[in-house]
Amino acid sequence: MSKPNIRILQVKAAGRKSCSTNPKENILHPTIQRVQGSFITKRLELVNQKGKKIVAYLDSPQNLSHPLGVVLIPPAYGESKENNLIISAYFAANGFHGLRFDWTDHSGESEGDIFNCTLSEMRDDLHGLLDHLRREYPSKRIGIVASSLAARVALKLAACNAGPDFLICFAPVVNLQYTLKTVYREDLVANFSSGKRYRTLDILGFSIDADGFLGDAVHGIFSDLLSSIVDASKVKVPTLFLVSDRDPWIQISDAHSVFQMINVPEKRCLPIPMALHRLMENRLASKNALKEAVGFLLSEVCGRDVVEDDLNEPLAEAVYKREKDEKAHLRGAYLFSRGEEQEFWKKYLCNFQYIINIHDYWNLLELIYDLLGGVWPGQKVLDAGCGNCDYGLFLLSKQMYKARQNLQYLSMPTPSYYGLDFVSDAVAEGYRRISDLQGEFRKKIGLASRRSDFLDTRLILSDLEEGVPFPDNFFDQVCCSLVVSYLEHPGKVLRELCRVLNPSGKIIISSLKPDYDLSEIYRNFVSVADSEDQIEKARKLLSNAATIRLKGLNGFYQFYAEKELKQLAREAGLSRIKVFRSFGNQANLIVARKKQ
Repeated sequence: MSKPNIRILQVKAAGRKSCSTNPKENILHPTIQRVQGSFITKRLELVNQKGKKIVAYLDSPQNLSHPLGVVLIPPAYGESKENNLIISAYFAANGFHGLRFDWTDHSGESEGDIFNCTLSEMRDDLHGLLDHLRREYPSKRIGIVASSLAARVALKLAACNAGPDFLICFAPVVNLQYTLKTVYREDLVANFSSGKRYRTLDILGFSIDADGFLGDAVHGIFSDLLSSIVDASKVKVPTLFLVSDRDPWIQISDAHSVFQMINVPEKRCLPIPMALHRLMENRLASKNALKEAVGFLLSEVCGRDVVEDDLNEPLAEAVYKREKDEKAHLRGAYLFSRGEEQEFWKKYLCNFQYIINIHDYWNLLELIYDLLGGVWPGQKVLDAGCGNCDYGLFLLSKQMYKARQNLQYLSMPTPSYYGLDFVSDAVAEGYRRISDLQGEFRKKIGLASRRSDFLDTRLILSDLEEGVPFPDNFFDQVCCSLVVSYLEHPGKVLRELCRVLNPSGKIIISSLKPDYDLSEIYRNFVSVADSEDQIEKARKLLSNAATIRLKGLNGFYQFYAEKELKQLAREAGLSRIKVFRSFGNQANLIVARKKQ
């Protein structure tokens, strides 16, 4: 690949572009965020060859004036520089600078819209930043640490003479054609090459110019396994591949085929056990993978003898504080009104109705039911943030099963299900679904003329943030599943839920875990899907998950680890807390009781 005509990248002061060609002269008093612990972070604004702003963070070892080298860390497709904080922090803790950034024409703070993204534009951004770092640190080794589709872009750059000094790839997408076919159950690359045009497609939560993206992938020679093999044969720098052994989006054999073509002695290809596609989904696996990456860099690039005890971990407090600061900054940049939030959830829940048919989600509902102790005659159950009433439908199915086993059950007091949500369309849809299912059940057991319901259902249109409109100690059970992450004041809401819980009752609270990865859940479902409609619904689920994750990165949502969820429950007045994991290992749950 010939070197693109890249204008010298310049650090940009707020409000205007500098015209100087010396990057050092353009650093106009950048803000330095000092973090207690192992690294400090400096915000940079640069300009690419097309005049578009690139926003980046430079993480540097604290109290170390001369770094061992610099790692350039591009975000995966659809992600932003905030996703790579922990990766950069690991390298900073071991003596390297880490530059993480947002692509132009992508998500994040850099200029441009992701609708126009292409792999060639990403390569040019990466190339320009690499040149910038070489000017800033002329005597240092400068390389790239990339994940997923960004690793394919990095491989393309590493194949040229002006590429990086080393290359580290986590879960690299080396066969884009296979990955897109696996996700969309359609060979987008082959169909495009045969003349089919898609115009706009939703790719993992983002509407993009599919024809522009696919055309660039084909003509820019990114699109298939052969193109990666050809690029790998031209790589002449130390290279490390770390491949997840449970990755649904790539074939391990493809990664090995590409790796074998790299013709340098300083190369390794290692598995990441028990990991999915997103590196940080499994914290233990990611920790081990990052140690392998740092160790490789120190030994193969810096020529140092390394043992595991020599490697440093970034201070958790420093990472947490930096993450919190960046989310606060982004939240200030992307303000949403309560009305906009309601509109967002209206669209989201419209695409969420099919999830009850997914086995992993049904397992989540089953676990909630079992942990709460089942539902018995006369009990009152609150589903706080009920959405489309999936849990209500589940309870109704359980009631139907009990009735079919013993018709005497129908003479007992009917359990009451109270669903509460602030999206009117979802509440209406929930009522329709439960009513239809009640009718179906009556017909199945020969009670079509029966007027009373198997489950006394009461749906309330109300905003949890404004309080729970029930008296103290009213409910025997409270379910708040996959809701707490999206609340502006979660502590206040949980205190309200604790207030309305009977002293002898139980409450379930669940949240997607930080850095969740729904790729395996998606694969499990589409592998048994028997219609295009089912596959399309599953695509929307995957798209929704990406949209939710982006809002989480922008500081609007908080996904809780086990300890964080327990702490939230304690502060709300709950006790006897037990933690569980469900939904394909992607959701944390706690079951608790009211503190006596």
